[in-house]
Amino acid sequence: MFYYLIYIYIWILGFIIYSNYNYLRLFTYFYFLMFFILSLFMLLIINKSILWYEIIFKFYTIDFLEISYIIGLDGIAISFILLSAFIILFCFLLYWNLNYKMNIYSFLLFFSLWVLLNIFSSLDLFFFYIFFEGIVIPMFFLIGIWGSRKRKIYASYQFFVYTLLGSIFVLLVILSIYSNKGSSSFDFILNSYFFSNRQLIWIIFLFIGFGVKVPIMPLHVWLPKLMLKHQHQDQ
Repeated sequence: MFYYLIYIYIWILGFIIYSNYNYLRLFTYFYFLMFFILSLFMLLIINKSILWYEIIFKFYTIDFLEISYIIGLDGIAISFILLSAFIILFCFLLYWNLNYKMNIYSFLLFFSLWVLLNIFSSLDLFFFYIFFEGIVIPMFFLIGIWGSRKRKIYASYQFFVYTLLGSIFVLLVILSIYSNKGSSSFDFILNSYFFSNRQLIWIIFLFIGFGVKVPIMPLHVWLPKLMLKHQHQDQ
């Protein structure tokens, strides 16, 4: 159902993206609101006592690589999707009176929501990584075009470079797992055995990669540094 909403948005948006901004604004608002309500409904009806994904869809498989585009939903995934829908809806309402490139802004929010949906539901490490890095694309433009500070262009590039460098550590872990087991499926990896020393190295790399993304101490120093630069420039 989530993906049907995505496709519906794409087709309708194609007809109204160059039309009156009032129609686009209303349509996008009702779309995000409907997505949020659907996410809340899914959270209420899903069986949270099941220890594995209750709803699983397999779209296609790259046979020679044994990589599958599979999505799965459980209580945790739905909770994060609901939170994402709320944040996207709030961001849209915050810029309700926006007139500058309203169509692009709406599409970037929609694209962000679609990427977040895939991040929290992907059951394959490669596709998780693709979508996990894909969120940087709309964020780069949102910061660079609609940022509130004078050095927003500098902020968007610094955000892009730092997060990209951090993601290299995550990619190395995924490639290492794939080279050892020949699969990147969550289900397969969960039931596989790995040497403890190798797991320790992977945990360290993942801590660095995700630590930069979050960011968490002590990998967060670039973010307050960037904010202080902006505050000094604004003054």
